[in-house]
Parts: sequence; structure tokens; C-alpha cells
Amino acid sequence: MRVPVNVRLAVRADAPLVSNIHVLSRASAYRGLLPDQYLDNVMPAESAAFWPGRMARLEAGAGVAYLAERDGTPIGFVCLERPDQHGSVCVDNLHAFPEHKGRGAGSALLDAARIWALARAATRLHLLVLEGNTPAVGFYESRGWRLAAHLDDRMGGIPVVMLRYELPL
Repeated sequence: MRVPVNVRLAVRADAPLVSNIHVLSRASAYRGLLPDQYLDNVMPAESAAFWPGRMARLEAGAGVAYLAERDGTPIGFVCLERPDQHGSVCVDNLHAFPEHKGRGAGSALLDAARIWALARAATRLHLLVLEGNTPAVGFYESRGWRLAAHLDDRMGGIPVVMLRYELPL
């Protein structure tokens, strides 16, 4: 019997944990899509510097972050921005520790995102996926998300294409 995934509100003190999940998930998912130097050296430092401020902004009203846990052990997180002028909530990050991918954390976190967005009268969710991240694309498409746009961007100083996916609520 699989132990259920529980979702709880992430707080500012969780910033190092969120950063760690973010770094390990991206390093696993983006290996071969971005340079190893960026994934192994630059991204961890960027993430460690980013998340404390991001968590403070979320607590100040910019949105919310949730942690997924199994048996009290953190396994993933999602970060949501409050609805924009079009009534769309940005799923800014959805990540799980690599060894926990495919075990329910992402689905539980998307359920929490949907509930949070609906409570704020949002009409859809949207997010960006790095082109070439086929496991993430498959995950979202299998849950009804649809490709809305291809966007030129930069990650780690490297030009990339981000795929914008949307899900009507």
C-alpha cells in the first residue's frame, strides 16, 4: 500500500529545503539540455540566493508555496503567483526530488494549486517548461494541460525555448 502524499504550506524557514529540491530536480531533468557547469555550479548558488527572498515575497502576498510530504519527509514543492490581470495563476515551479518523481507528489501539488487558484477566482493556470524536458511535457499533457506558446528565453546565460502550457479551470 502506497503512503499518501500530504501537502502543507511552505514558510520562509523552508527556503533552504525548497532550494535543495529545486536544484536537484532541475539538475536531473535538465542534464543534457543545459551545460553541466551551469547545473552543477552556477544554478545551486543562484537558487540558494533566490529562494529566501522569494519565500518572503510569497508570505507578503505575492502568492504561495506548498510542500509535498510522504510520512513527514519532504518530497516536492510548488510555487504559485497570485492571479494576473487575465485571471491566470502562474505555477512558477513544480519540482520533486528525482527519486520521488512519478510517485504522486506532482499530482498532489497540482491539486493544491488548482484549489488555491479557484479560491482566488482564477480562470486558468499557466506554466513554462524547458523545451526538451519531455517527461515534464508528458506529465502536464496527460493531465489536460495544452501547449499555448513557444517563448525565447535565457537560462544560465544560454538561449533556450520555453513552452507555455495552460490549463483552464
